[in-house]
Formats: sequence, C-alpha cells, structure tokens
Amino acid sequence: MDIVIFVNAWGTRYGGINAFNTSLCIGLAHALNDQATVWCAISDPAPGEAQLIHREYGIQVIPLGNPLTDLSSIIANEFIQNKVGRSVDFWFGHDTITGHIATEAKRRFGGCAVVFHHMAYSLYSSRKRGGMTECKQDILQRKVFQKADLIVAVGPLLHEHSAKFAPDEQRFMIIPGLVEDPQPVSQHPTPFSIFLSGRLDPENDIIKNGRLGVTAFSLAAKKLMGLNTNRLFPVLNLFGLSVDTKQAEKEAADINRLIRSKSGYSLPVNLVPFSENTRHYLCVLAESHVALVLSWHDGFALTAWEAISLAVPLVLSSQTGAFRLLDSLGLAALVHVMTPTGGAASNAKQVADILLAIESNYKESKEKAHTLREILLEKNYTWAGAATELMKFLSGYRPNSLASIAIPGLWSIYGGTERLANGVSLPEAQPAILLLDKFLDGFGSAAPKQQELVVAQFRSAIQTDHQNTGNPQSAYNFLVGGLTQFQREMGKDHPCLAPVHELAGYLLINCDISPSALKKADEHLVNALRLFEKSTVNDGAVNGLVTSSWLYAVSQRLQNLPSVGVGVIDEALHHPLIASLASDAARIKLLRERAVIERSQDDLLYLFHRIEELGANDIEAFHTARRLFEVIMFQQDVKPLAQLSLEVTRLFQKVTQRIDPIYKCIYHRDFFQYNVLIGNKPKAEEHYLLAINMAKQLQLRGQERKLLALHEEWKS
Repeated sequence: MDIVIFVNAWGTRYGGINAFNTSLCIGLAHALNDQATVWCAISDPAPGEAQLIHREYGIQVIPLGNPLTDLSSIIANEFIQNKVGRSVDFWFGHDTITGHIATEAKRRFGGCAVVFHHMAYSLYSSRKRGGMTECKQDILQRKVFQKADLIVAVGPLLHEHSAKFAPDEQRFMIIPGLVEDPQPVSQHPTPFSIFLSGRLDPENDIIKNGRLGVTAFSLAAKKLMGLNTNRLFPVLNLFGLSVDTKQAEKEAADINRLIRSKSGYSLPVNLVPFSENTRHYLCVLAESHVALVLSWHDGFALTAWEAISLAVPLVLSSQTGAFRLLDSLGLAALVHVMTPTGGAASNAKQVADILLAIESNYKESKEKAHTLREILLEKNYTWAGAATELMKFLSGYRPNSLASIAIPGLWSIYGGTERLANGVSLPEAQPAILLLDKFLDGFGSAAPKQQELVVAQFRSAIQTDHQNTGNPQSAYNFLVGGLTQFQREMGKDHPCLAPVHELAGYLLINCDISPSALKKADEHLVNALRLFEKSTVNDGAVNGLVTSSWLYAVSQRLQNLPSVGVGVIDEALHHPLIASLASDAARIKLLRERAVIERSQDDLLYLFHRIEELGANDIEAFHTARRLFEVIMFQQDVKPLAQLSLEVTRLFQKVTQRIDPIYKCIYHRDFFQYNVLIGNKPKAEEHYLLAINMAKQLQLRGQERKLLALHEEWKS
C-alpha cells in the first residue's frame, strides 16, 4: 500500500495544519510499519530535510515546487510520475491548502482522494472584516470536498459540519494524538504563570481572542497584587508574535500598553514570535500554571490538546472542537469552561474570575488536569492510535461497484421508457445455427478445459468478423446466439463467459443507443465484470473490459449526459480489478474520454505527451490527437487547429490499415467540419463524400444522420 500526503511544509511552519500533518505522518509510519509506504509531498523542503525525515521516521519525501498553486507542475512532478504513479492507494490533502492537489492526483492516476477538514469557513465568515476571504474559501472548500472520495474531519465540531458535504459512509472523525514528549512537570516554578498562544494580528485576533486573554490576565494580576503586594508579579507567556521584526515590536508595545492600562503594573511578559521550535514551545507550556484557549470559534484547538497532554490546567472556550469532544466524553468538568458572550468586558471578567479561582485552589485544578490526561491516554488518544483507526476506516472503504452506478443509473435517467430512440429497434439474438454448428459439435461432452478453449475461439471469430465487416449488429446477433448455447451447457456463471459478455456489450452499444439497448448492454457489462472477478484474469482481459466496454458506454454513446459519463469513468478507474491489472494504455483511454467529456484541452495535451513517454502504440496517439482536435474544433479555436490537423493526418496515414473502419468515417467527418470552419469548400466536400459513403457502407445510421444534418446546415 502507498499513501501520498500533500502539504506545504514539514513541522509547524505556517501553523497548526502542518503540525497536525507532521504528527499524523509519523503516526501512520509507526502504525503501518512495513505494511505500507508513507510519502509526504512537501513544497521545497530544506536542504537535508528529506534525508532526515526518512532516517528518523521511515517516511519518503517527495519535493514539490513552490508555490503550490501551480497544480500542473505538481502533478507532473517526476517523483509522482515515475516513483509513485499508479501504485498509490490513497492521496491525502488538507482542506483548501492541498485538498485540490489530492483530488487532481486521484483523477490523473486513480486511487482514492482523502481530504482532511480543518476549517469551517462558513461559521465565522461574518466575524472577520467583511468576511469576503472566508466566503471565497467556503466556495473553494465545497468544490474540493465535492471531488473528494472521503472526508476526514478533525474532531466532532468539524465532523458535524462535514455532513453538508458528504453522506455518513464517506466521512470519518479523527481525534489528534496527545503530545508524548515532553512529559508533564511535577513542580511548577514560581511565580504564577499563564500561557497564551495565537497570532495577534487584528484579523486573526478577532477569532482567536488573544487580546481578550491579555486583558483577563491583567485584571487577574491586578486583583492578586491588591490582595498581597509582596507577592511576585504573575507572568504571561505569550506565543505568536509576528515573525516580521517591525510588526513584532509594534505588537509587543501594544501588549505592554494594554497590560499597564488594565492592571496598573508593568507586568513581566515573555513575548515569543511564531517559531518552528516546537520543543521550546511545549516546554514553556508544560512549565506554565494554566493555559488559555479562548477562541470565538476553533475547529478543534490543538493548543488545548497540547495543554491537556502536559496536564496543564486549561481555560477552554465552549466554541471549540476540543470542548465538544470532552463534553461528549463526559469530561468537560475536568477543564474550566468559558463561553464567549460577545461583550469584551464581560468576557474578560469571566476569564479573570476563572484565573483567580484556579490560583486560589491550584492543587485541585492540577489534579483534574492529570486525571484528564490519564483518562484520554487510556482511551488511546495517541497519534499511533489515531492513525490505526483512520486506516481501519480506509481499509473498509470500497468504491461503489461499477455496476451500481454505471448504465443502470443512466437507464433510470432515461425514465425507464421502452420507446426506442430514432425508431431503431433493439436487435434480437439470432440462432446463428450455421456458425454455431462448427463450435457446438461435441461441446456438451468435451472436457471443461476444452469447452473454455472453444468459447475463446468463438469469441475471437466473432470479433474478427466484426473488424472485417464493420457491422456490429450482425456480429452481436451471432455472439448472443452462441452465448445462449454456452450458458445452457456450462451454466450462466462460468467465468470463461466474461469476455463473451464484454464483447456483447461493446457490440450492442455500437449498433444502438436506445434506452432498451443500453439496458441490455449494461446487463452484459455487469455480468462481464462479475465473472471476471471470479476468475483468474490476465491483463489483456481486463484491458478489453476497460477499453471496449466502459469506454464506449461512456464516450461514444453518452455524451449528452457528461456528468454521469465522468462518474462512470471515475468508478472504472477506482475499481480494484481495473486498478490492479489495467495497463497504462487502457487507463489512458479512460482518462482521454474523461477529458473529452469535460472538453479539457490541457488534460488531452497532457495525455498525448504521456502516451509518447510510455511508448504506447501509434493508434493510441492517433485517437488522443483526434479527440484533442475535436475538442478544440468544438470551441472553434482555429489557430491551434492548423498544426494539429497535420499531426492527426500524419498519424491517420500510419494507422489507417489497422484501425476500426468506424474511425475512418469519424476522421473524415471531423475533417469535413474543420474545412467548413476554415472555408476550404473543395476539401470539405471531399471529406464529406468519403465520410457519408463509409457511414452507409458500415450501416452507421447515427453517423449518417449526423453527416446529412451537418451538410445541409453548411449548404444553407
């Protein structure tokens, strides 16, 4: 198993999400041991950082470009392309930071996209200045989660919030692990010290309530000094000043001014800029008498969890995910809860009173903090435990079977009507006695292996006949006649019948696109997949299923239902059988048709270059160039068409004797439309005549009707 996790930095750089990711990666590497490889894709790791991470934790590092906004270059990263590629089972991304990278990687390579939910932007957009940034982030977040296969929410508050993005079976709640090092301190140095962490700039402070904590500290200190003027001044340990020196100096001056105005004293304040030195941060927290987490809103509040890990008495806002968790476990009484009321003065007094109560009976508060830590450790709230529970959830995740959402789903969209499209009737299976006699002579008394060989030869004969005549309806009639006889002798569930069902679905979709035909074709394709999974399958059989069945069902006949078509392709790419055995060329075919449905020039160009890298045959190169040509022509973007038309023609001339005759007709149809677009009437007429004659010869009624309509529109 391979897991790739996208993040913009290792450690605590840029904040809590990266700290969470680092601990999760280490927990996963520890929990999975040799059962899986954990890859951490990091934006520009420091020199030697990748080697250090691998040596210390066994985590492989993929260096990414900077910034992470260049999605194409990230996905084209040589490590991902060549060292990881399609072996990845799970792609992890973090919310709007890297979630889109995980979903795109899944789209390109298969696997499962898992996005972690860290922020509930819609819950506090009104609190920040105008909230416009948060509104935009909320929109982006929705898009990311809609493309994710699974959402992992950090804590109960975000888990509840994620319900609007996905059903229960696609959501999981992860609880961060407790800090295991350093250990809690048994003796606190005097004087009474208070820990407060969080960015203090005005935009973030309105959510994190850092200045509220400073005010509460000042009011409590004033009261304490009034009770005993000979005592040592209380100390405030304040982490989170700006890393910009000038801005940090301004923030420090503001803090000291606020403390003097509220307490009447110049109190000692340990002001520390935001730092990646986690060890120093945790040691100062462990040595503090009490920690303040007063957020107006916080998805989880990792600082609170760190304080609990170190058995530090905690004043915790009721508007945090950490509080919701403790409350659900019946442990909220072991912390000191404050509720932001909206009034700054009343909030500050509320917190100051709590601080005074803690100071007056500190032993009891400390004992409660130790009890809380021990209970949570007994419940295995460690990073190894969190990683283990997450992997249990992921290992139980299986994408819906292709059968459950593929053509039966399309059948219901059509409304279940038996009316046939364009007056075309569903072809009935013909006995095909003359052809079958050759294969069925002595079939019933033959040994099982001999019967399987006969079935394979029969299927091959039908496929060859279709390639020679270009008549899918006739081939389908003969094939189903044989299939009926084989089922009678061997039983309907014999695995060797899987390729026969696969070819039947392919042929039927090529000769009829009515609702009844699609329903019947789907029965063949579903049976093919079901029987393939019961047998020992080789790569060729799976590639046949991918390319000839699902590809045609989605691409050739269902382009009027693009959103469903994309869903079918994604399900095919996720299916374990296809993911494990399908070749690069087969997967490229699926990805190509997905790009066509979405009319994405960029994706088609990417695939065209990927085909050359893989050394795939020139037939695949022709089809990809042809589809790119169609997409650009649909957008009527004439400029790139001239050069591309030369490339398509060159490839067509190379493969013209080896491709299905249908594609010769389509090639001439496309070039008829292209020459109409550029105003070359003689060439347009030439390609039209070639295309219409082929359509009539091959009995391609749909193509014939389309060509006649295009020609009439052009002439008028």
